[in-house]
Amino acid sequence: MAAPTLEELRTKVRRVLGETTASFWTDAEIDEALVDGIRELQDEGTPTDALLALETSATGSFITAAPLIVLGEYIGRILPDTLITEESDGEYGLPWTLTSRDNFYRVRQAYGETMTVDESDIRLFCYSGKFQIDIYPLPVIGRNRKIHYIAKASESDDMTLPYENPNLCRLAVYYAIFNCASKKSRLDAVMVDRYEKRYSQGRADVLLKYKNKYGMSPAKVGYFRVAQ
Repeated sequence: MAAPTLEELRTKVRRVLGETTASFWTDAEIDEALVDGIRELQDEGTPTDALLALETSATGSFITAAPLIVLGEYIGRILPDTLITEESDGEYGLPWTLTSRDNFYRVRQAYGETMTVDESDIRLFCYSGKFQIDIYPLPVIGRNRKIHYIAKASESDDMTLPYENPNLCRLAVYYAIFNCASKKSRLDAVMVDRYEKRYSQGRADVLLKYKNKYGMSPAKVGYFRVAQ
């Protein structure tokens, strides 16, 4: 089954709102609510094979010895154990490990800020901004790196969702319905409550299903294994 377009999901939202053509809600408002729902589903690490279509990788090289990598807005989430760099022997080494910012700076202070990757087996990184990670030890100029990540969903006018899974598409619709309905009047309070509950329960069901299938805690779904 092909993934639905944004327009197809908008039609579903309008049908529930009882407004098949734009009047109170513009198409842009509903599209924005749908995209917000898609972002939330993705940012919260919704576990589903449907996201596999967005998996990709990027390669590059260190042009400076600066201890950071700017990821860019195209990255939605890096996958576990997927930052690797070229070592002195020309081969890719062990994956770098995500750690907390506090631990990152403690380790860097303990071993010295100028230590390079050729002087240690330590390989740590942490998020220092929305699209940037800090790395330690310092990289070596000219060596390659490879990052595996989940790309963000397209947000063009003819956006096609990455979610072929009908349950996830339904959640995006529920999210848009209760957000749009909440903007109209108190008369829509029942609709807001109904669809907000459906969205929340649906999210919980998806996480539980994933936990049962893979034996993983929902809190760790889609995120790095964090070193303490």
